[in-house]
Amino acid sequence: MHIQKRLVAVLVFSSAQCVLQAQSLKQFSSRAFSVNEGLLANHVTDIAEDNTGLVWMSFGAGLQRFNGNDFETILPQKGLPETNHPRFFKLNNGNLWLGYHSGISAYNSVTGKFEVIYKTPRNDLKNVRQPGQDDIPPVMPVLETANAIWCWSSPER
Repeated sequence: MHIQKRLVAVLVFSSAQCVLQAQSLKQFSSRAFSVNEGLLANHVTDIAEDNTGLVWMSFGAGLQRFNGNDFETILPQKGLPETNHPRFFKLNNGNLWLGYHSGISAYNSVTGKFEVIYKTPRNDLKNVRQPGQDDIPPVMPVLETANAIWCWSSPER
């Protein structure tokens, strides 16, 4: 019985080695970016990719998106009242929601426009301190199901 267990172990190990050797290794390339290449800051708060392939980055100094070649700084605008420290939530359809101190905005990659979808009541903002680099906004989407998008709400509210 003891010999059979060893034989099985040797056969399993040998089979695993054959499978591992049969897989080819993939080569990946990498590039590093800093403020010298156009980033707003060297410390990224959050990062996400939308359904068009744009990479969005959040900083304490603002918001940027990257198309693979160039960084574009996104300024506050209609539908996006804040750009410091946003946190991203990617919907199943690939669109992004951005949670920030005073609410949540949705970015529509088809129209290229933002829309405020939740505004934190002014009275609630009095009780919440301004966010820091690693803080989570007072209200933040965390889960999308078939019927709803669930949001987390700060206990400080």
